[in-house]
Amino acid sequence: MFGLRVTNNSGVVQVSSEKPYMSLHAEGYQAIGSTYRTTITFAQPCTTTQPPIIFIRAERGSQSEQTSFKCGVTGSPGNWTGFVLINGNTTQVNYLYWFAAVWRPLTASGNYGMRIRDANGEVCFHASSQLIKFSRVITAWTELYNDGFVATFGSGIIISSDEYMMASHCHTSMVSCYGGIQHIGVTLDADGQVMITFTGHVTTSGVGYLPVLLAKKS
Repeated sequence: MFGLRVTNNSGVVQVSSEKPYMSLHAEGYQAIGSTYRTTITFAQPCTTTQPPIIFIRAERGSQSEQTSFKCGVTGSPGNWTGFVLINGNTTQVNYLYWFAAVWRPLTASGNYGMRIRDANGEVCFHASSQLIKFSRVITAWTELYNDGFVATFGSGIIISSDEYMMASHCHTSMVSCYGGIQHIGVTLDADGQVMITFTGHVTTSGVGYLPVLLAKKS
């Protein structure tokens, strides 16, 4: 046995030399308005092999309708440059707050703080990284609307003012088993309930396997 492991009062491991940590790569806010497609570029490219995970939170001008988003990361392994956001309701959103997170610490800098290396000598944690924590994982969905071509499923979970929805898993069109094209988006209703929306030939089978993660910045 070697390394460091720190647990909280509930016995949950919070810091260790064995597990990667999700840390902040970039953040910002973007005026959306009536724009359908928005491209956001990071100030510095993300050099990880795996793409960064994008989380969003919408600031709406009107609370009377739902908002829906698709999101796709741009770039390639080792050079992720930003993401593209598709806004499904161009009359509702004023600003979009966002952050990109990666499963590794940012480049360590400074002459003080704590730095932890894993068994391979790679830095897996350092005190200057801003860590991201998952606040809730939503896996239970109730069908609210389905006409065979568009379907909306509600979670009953109201997003809080400091939470963000993971959106980068709602990135591209999907070819369904019926031979058509399906799209998926994360959605908020007028009360801030987290939902998912499908377009294309829709059935309820398998929707429970699509989790939506909510996260907070530390």
